[in-house]
Amino acid sequence: MNKLIRYFPILLVFVTAIGWAPSVHAAERVQVILVQADNSGQGVEGSLKPYAGNLQQLLNFNTYRQVARKGIQLDVPGEGSASLPGGQTLLVKAGSQDGPAIIAEVTWMRGNKRLVHTRIQLRKGTPAVIGGPRGGDGPLLVILELE
Repeated sequence: MNKLIRYFPILLVFVTAIGWAPSVHAAERVQVILVQADNSGQGVEGSLKPYAGNLQQLLNFNTYRQVARKGIQLDVPGEGSASLPGGQTLLVKAGSQDGPAIIAEVTWMRGNKRLVHTRIQLRKGTPAVIGGPRGGDGPLLVILELE
Protein backbone atom coordinates (compact mmCIF):
# COMPACT_ATOMS: atom_id res chain seq x y z
CA MET A 1 0.00 0.00 0.00
CA ASN A 2 2.85 2.33 0.84
CA LYS A 3 4.37 1.82 -2.67
CA LEU A 4 1.04 2.70 -4.30
CA ILE A 5 0.85 5.97 -2.39
CA ARG A 6 4.47 6.79 -3.26
CA TYR A 7 4.01 6.10 -7.01
CA PHE A 8 0.47 7.46 -7.34
CA PRO A 9 1.56 11.01 -8.39
CA ILE A 10 3.77 9.56 -11.18
CA LEU A 11 0.95 7.29 -12.33
CA LEU A 12 -1.50 10.22 -12.29
CA VAL A 13 0.84 12.36 -14.43
CA PHE A 14 1.34 9.48 -16.90
CA VAL A 15 -2.39 8.78 -17.28
CA THR A 16 -3.18 12.50 -17.63
CA ALA A 17 -0.46 12.95 -20.27
CA ILE A 18 -1.90 10.08 -22.33
CA GLY A 19 -5.32 11.71 -22.22
CA TRP A 20 -3.89 14.98 -23.52
CA ALA A 21 -1.82 13.43 -26.29
CA PRO A 22 -2.69 14.80 -29.74
CA SER A 23 -4.70 12.48 -31.96
CA VAL A 24 -2.77 10.64 -34.64
CA HIS A 25 -3.72 11.44 -38.24
CA ALA A 26 -3.26 9.01 -41.08
CA ALA A 27 -1.69 10.77 -44.07
CA GLU A 28 -3.03 9.73 -47.46
CA ARG A 29 -2.29 10.89 -50.98
CA VAL A 30 -5.13 11.54 -53.42
CA GLN A 31 -4.51 11.84 -57.16
CA VAL A 32 -6.72 14.49 -58.81
CA ILE A 33 -7.15 14.33 -62.59
CA LEU A 34 -9.09 17.01 -64.48
CA VAL A 35 -10.57 15.58 -67.69
CA GLN A 36 -12.28 17.17 -70.69
CA ALA A 37 -14.94 14.94 -72.28
CA ASP A 38 -16.49 15.48 -75.72
CA ASN A 39 -17.58 13.73 -78.90
CA SER A 40 -14.76 14.78 -81.22
CA GLY A 41 -13.92 11.12 -81.99
CA GLN A 42 -10.31 11.22 -80.73
CA GLY A 43 -10.71 8.39 -78.22
CA VAL A 44 -9.21 8.10 -74.75
CA GLU A 45 -5.87 9.83 -74.19
CA GLY A 46 -3.04 7.46 -73.21
CA SER A 47 -2.68 8.80 -69.66
CA LEU A 48 -6.37 8.02 -69.05
CA LYS A 49 -6.33 4.43 -70.38
CA PRO A 50 -6.52 2.94 -66.84
CA TYR A 51 -9.83 4.80 -66.37
CA ALA A 52 -11.27 4.26 -69.87
CA GLY A 53 -13.67 1.50 -68.81
CA ASN A 54 -15.10 3.54 -65.94
CA LEU A 55 -15.43 6.70 -68.03
CA GLN A 56 -17.10 4.98 -70.98
CA GLN A 57 -19.43 3.01 -68.72
CA LEU A 58 -20.55 6.09 -66.78
CA LEU A 59 -20.67 8.68 -69.56
CA ASN A 60 -21.75 8.80 -73.17
CA PHE A 61 -18.73 10.50 -74.78
CA ASN A 62 -16.11 9.13 -77.15
CA THR A 63 -13.20 11.43 -76.29
CA TYR A 64 -11.47 11.93 -72.92
CA ARG A 65 -8.45 14.22 -72.61
CA GLN A 66 -6.40 14.94 -69.47
CA VAL A 67 -6.27 18.66 -68.73
CA ALA A 68 -4.34 18.54 -65.44
CA ARG A 69 -3.05 16.10 -62.82
CA LYS A 70 -2.33 17.09 -59.23
CA GLY A 71 -1.74 15.36 -55.92
CA ILE A 72 -3.28 16.21 -52.57
CA GLN A 73 -1.67 15.21 -49.28
CA LEU A 74 -4.62 14.53 -47.01
CA ASP A 75 -4.70 13.90 -43.28
CA VAL A 76 -7.59 11.74 -42.08
CA PRO A 77 -9.44 13.53 -40.64
CA GLY A 78 -8.33 16.72 -42.36
CA GLU A 79 -8.48 18.57 -45.64
CA GLY A 80 -6.46 19.41 -48.70
CA SER A 81 -6.86 21.25 -51.98
CA ALA A 82 -5.61 21.29 -55.55
CA SER A 83 -5.44 24.31 -57.84
CA LEU A 84 -6.72 23.48 -61.31
CA PRO A 85 -6.58 25.45 -64.59
CA GLY A 86 -9.14 28.19 -65.23
CA GLY A 87 -9.12 29.52 -61.67
CA GLN A 88 -10.65 26.30 -60.35
CA THR A 89 -9.94 24.66 -57.00
CA LEU A 90 -10.86 21.25 -55.69
CA LEU A 91 -11.25 21.03 -51.91
CA VAL A 92 -11.30 17.58 -50.29
CA LYS A 93 -12.30 17.28 -46.64
CA ALA A 94 -11.81 13.82 -45.15
CA GLY A 95 -14.12 13.23 -42.23
CA SER A 96 -13.44 9.69 -41.10
CA GLN A 97 -12.12 6.35 -42.19
CA ASP A 98 -14.66 3.54 -42.53
CA GLY A 99 -12.49 0.43 -42.87
CA PRO A 100 -10.58 0.79 -46.15
CA ALA A 101 -12.75 3.74 -47.29
CA ILE A 102 -12.29 7.41 -46.49
CA ILE A 103 -15.53 9.38 -46.26
CA ALA A 104 -14.87 12.74 -47.92
CA GLU A 105 -16.70 15.91 -48.90
CA VAL A 106 -15.56 17.33 -52.22
CA THR A 107 -16.16 20.93 -53.26
CA TRP A 108 -15.26 22.10 -56.78
CA MET A 109 -14.91 25.88 -57.03
CA ARG A 110 -14.23 28.43 -59.74
CA GLY A 111 -13.12 31.55 -57.93
CA ASN A 112 -15.68 32.03 -55.15
CA LYS A 113 -18.45 30.17 -57.00
CA ARG A 114 -19.24 26.64 -55.89
CA LEU A 115 -19.71 24.42 -58.96
CA VAL A 116 -20.14 21.02 -57.29
CA HIS A 117 -20.42 19.81 -53.72
CA THR A 118 -20.75 16.11 -52.98
CA ARG A 119 -19.85 13.38 -50.50
CA ILE A 120 -17.90 10.34 -51.71
CA GLN A 121 -16.02 7.30 -50.47
CA LEU A 122 -12.38 7.12 -51.50
CA ARG A 123 -10.95 3.60 -51.75
CA LYS A 124 -7.55 2.44 -52.98
CA GLY A 125 -7.86 0.97 -56.46
CA THR A 126 -11.35 2.40 -57.04
CA PRO A 127 -11.36 5.79 -58.79
CA ALA A 128 -14.23 8.19 -58.09
CA VAL A 129 -15.51 10.21 -61.07
CA ILE A 130 -17.29 13.52 -60.48
CA GLY A 131 -19.04 15.35 -63.29
CA GLY A 132 -18.57 19.08 -63.37
CA PRO A 133 -19.30 22.19 -65.43
CA ARG A 134 -19.29 22.49 -69.18
CA GLY A 135 -15.90 23.28 -70.66
CA GLY A 136 -15.29 23.48 -74.40
CA ASP A 137 -17.48 20.99 -76.30
CA GLY A 138 -18.41 18.87 -73.29
CA PRO A 139 -18.23 18.55 -69.54
CA LEU A 140 -15.20 18.69 -67.30
CA LEU A 141 -14.76 15.71 -65.01
CA VAL A 142 -12.57 15.04 -62.01
CA ILE A 143 -11.16 11.63 -61.23
CA LEU A 144 -10.10 11.16 -57.60
CA GLU A 145 -7.98 8.17 -56.71
CA LEU A 146 -6.62 7.21 -53.31
CA GLU A 147 -3.04 6.02 -53.75
